[in-house]
Amino acid sequence: MKTITRKFLFPVLAITGGAFLSCTKSEPDPTIVILSPLNGATISDTVIVRYRTTNFASGHVHVDTDVSRAAGGTGHAMTPEAGVDSAILNLAYPGTHYIVVNGSTEAHVEIHSMHDSISVTHP
Repeated sequence: MKTITRKFLFPVLAITGGAFLSCTKSEPDPTIVILSPLNGATISDTVIVRYRTTNFASGHVHVDTDVSRAAGGTGHAMTPEAGVDSAILNLAYPGTHYIVVNGSTEAHVEIHSMHDSISVTHP
């Protein structure tokens, strides 16, 4: 996100005849990262996925797996508390599985800067 600094504000006001341009507040984009399990980990039937969000004021997180998508579901949707949250998943099928976390607005619009994924293996 670009920031308009003060030295550029006055020429813009002069060019626009004193009208202010519509600008967004300069804050870092919200992010999400999976803390555990680690990418490539060997898992058991039940997996606790821990993730951390930053700069995420409102909305919720979708936690999906290849298993939930294949069944036509969308996994878990939850509102993170204090930046770190978790989801309990049942991945009792042998093979490689993919876990994806995405941030979403309250209207279920994906927040593109909030995406992380890992692969895990169930023996």
